[in-house]
Order: sequence, then C-alpha cells, then structure tokens
Amino acid sequence: MARKALVSQSTGNAATHEIFAMNDTPVGENQENRRLTDVKLIQFFLFHFYKDNPNLFRSLPPTKRRNSYVMIDGICGQQTKAGISIFQKEMAGFGFSIWADGIVHTYKAINGPIHNTTLTIWWLNKWFFSSDYGRGWESNLENHPLMLGSAPDLSAELRASATLPQLMRVIP
Repeated sequence: MARKALVSQSTGNAATHEIFAMNDTPVGENQENRRLTDVKLIQFFLFHFYKDNPNLFRSLPPTKRRNSYVMIDGICGQQTKAGISIFQKEMAGFGFSIWADGIVHTYKAINGPIHNTTLTIWWLNKWFFSSDYGRGWESNLENHPLMLGSAPDLSAELRASATLPQLMRVIP
C-alpha cells in the first residue's frame, strides 16, 4: 500500500519535517512488482522527472504509446525499470548520495546499506516537491490532477493513509 509518511530529519540543531509519499514494497529490477499502487507511485514521480528531462526520456525503451513520458499503468516493465536506473545515475552524477541499484526500496530505512547513501524513494520525493510540478502538493499529493486521472486507486490509498491517527515518522 502506498502511503504518506512524515519524514523527520535532524541536521545540527534543527529538524525538518516533510510529508512524503512512500511505497510499501520494492519496485524495480528483479522485484515482484505486484503492488500496482506502489509501481504507480514510482511511475508518477518518474513521469514528471522525464517530462522535465526529455533528453533522458529519449534514452528509455519505447512503449506502445508514443510521447507519453513514463506510463502510469502499474506495470513495472522495461521503461519503468530503465527509468529508475537512469534517475539514480542522474542523481548520483549530480553528486547526491543515492543508493543506485535499479530498485526503489521501501521507506522502512531511508538510508541505504552503503554508507552515506539515501534511498531512491526519498530522492524521488525531494526532486518532485522541489520541481514546478510538485511545489504546493506536499500535503495533498492525492489530489494532484495527473494522479486523479491516471491513478485514482493510488490517490485513494494516499488519502486513506492521511487519516491514520499519526503519520509514520521516518528519520534518515
């Protein structure tokens, strides 16, 4: 189940708190990829990343639908898998400490097993919410027009997770 999580991060004397959308099951290369809403969440973020980076999008395997950026269909096919890997390599190329293994791991541990790396789901959220596509949607991502149109089931899961007594706290 995709869900919202309150991510708390301490840096020095200050703490920041952000609401992120997180996947419950790993998505990507050599994973089961059976949880459609988890895959759709990753595809939603990748859709916007590749819309903003059309040169990188052209390096992804094509799908039956042309010019659709990354399809938000819940199927973790070659385009989604390649999209994850290229996103990871691109972020690492900018000097960000991302765990680049072709998998979007779950939020249970934001930090990757390799010292000083951060999981892809964290970077997908950070990139999206700092982009023109995501600014202003932090607390109500489930109402984003693309999500409502392409992934109403994902929208419903995010909405349901927001009604939990307390959002999960994840501390990287």
